[in-house]
Amino acid sequence: AKVVENQTFGDKVVENAIEIDGYNKVAPTSGEVEITTGTNEITFYYEIIKYPFTVKYYYNNVEDRNAIVEGSAPEGTIITIADKSKDGFKKYAEPADTEIKASQTANVFKVYYGKPEAEIKKSAPEQVNYGENIHYTITVTNSGFLGTTVTVTHPLAGTSYKDGSSTEPVSV
Repeated sequence: AKVVENQTFGDKVVENAIEIDGYNKVAPTSGEVEITTGTNEITFYYEIIKYPFTVKYYYNNVEDRNAIVEGSAPEGTIITIADKSKDGFKKYAEPADTEIKASQTANVFKVYYGKPEAEIKKSAPEQVNYGENIHYTITVTNSGFLGTTVTVTHPLAGTSYKDGSSTEPVSV
């Protein structure tokens, strides 16, 4: 509250709303009061400044535009990130700091989910002569965004495994 001293009956006092960090003035931002008996006051109103924010969700590095969350909040507010995991996806990265900054553009928070997408390809010659070794290649490719362990079992009828002819199991 501000008190204006040395005023007499009938004086007119004009005041303007002061600046307050984090708040916008609401019109009217100036006022006049004539000094009379009783209470003589001018009241100004303020609204808190809210800054826009966006939370974006990515699945295997592709933005899901249907999952976007937009809003606004005062500076210093900590945004709670909703869990929007989908079947088979696991969260692997999220923002460490979700505090709203006094900025119109800096409040974009990104959350990443991933899942393995393993593909198995097999190749071998169409024919081999009796008693020859079969060179059979199995390739496992993970184009997803999370590692996984894949076990491939593919028996070939009428054959036996030659010790040491395969590489160690790998994670993809």
